[in-house]
Amino acid sequence: MQLEVKAPTDRRHCWVVDIAVLPSSNLLVADGGNQSVKLVDVLTGCLLSQVQLPGRPCRLCLLPGDRAAVSQPDEKVIQIMSVSTDQLNLLDRVNVERQCRGLAYMNNKFIVGLIHKPCVASINIKGQLLKSVSKDNTGNAHFMYPGYICVTTENDAPIIYVSDSGTGTITRLSEQLEVLQKFQLLSEHGPYGLAAAGGGQLLVRGSDSHSSPTLLVLDTGTGVFTKKQRESRKTFFLFAPCVAFCPRLGRVYVNARNRDGNQCIAVYEISNTGSIRD
Repeated sequence: MQLEVKAPTDRRHCWVVDIAVLPSSNLLVADGGNQSVKLVDVLTGCLLSQVQLPGRPCRLCLLPGDRAAVSQPDEKVIQIMSVSTDQLNLLDRVNVERQCRGLAYMNNKFIVGLIHKPCVASINIKGQLLKSVSKDNTGNAHFMYPGYICVTTENDAPIIYVSDSGTGTITRLSEQLEVLQKFQLLSEHGPYGLAAAGGGQLLVRGSDSHSSPTLLVLDTGTGVFTKKQRESRKTFFLFAPCVAFCPRLGRVYVNARNRDGNQCIAVYEISNTGSIRD
């Protein structure tokens, strides 16, 4: 199953750079090709609303109070927007000191992946730096390209996961940005997009030696990566492979490419046994 995200007013090919699942189970989609964020009805496949941005969007996250945010690295801002049942509207912009790609939200602050002088940082809603982490005690860099961030809860405590395609690692951090653990991806390229699937499992986008996108599951308890899906060669390597998980519908959403060159969203179902199927 696929969901189309191309709008009649789009002037360029769609380029899906991130996906976020709303409480309603509908999707927010960041379209880098058309510099927009789109609201998609997952049951009808209809495009409900879209907002145009002054620059290229990157990563999405949800905020309290029917709001969402998207990072815009070239503008060094985080754009906040309101999200209703069928409408998106732009609100405030948060200035960031340098290019921000990875983006998440927790407990009244943003968790961001900054690219130049790579680090993971927490900033407040006004963009002021609260804390950052970049190197270990020996001076070695933790990050090269902290591109995707997801926040989940483990043992009643918030946990942050950061994927870094430059180092080939997923880093587990506390809310205070203490590095708790690192997972090394050895057999695939990446990691790229992340999504928490519950039960100590992370969905991870990567690519194999033929540059075909893959979908993996990381068991954070054992550190073992399991390949769940090697996606069709016709959905050839995507520059920003992303993934989102909807527990309510038991669906996994990933970006794919149509024959006409536009990107769409491929939908996979999770069975009762935990297997992923089209």
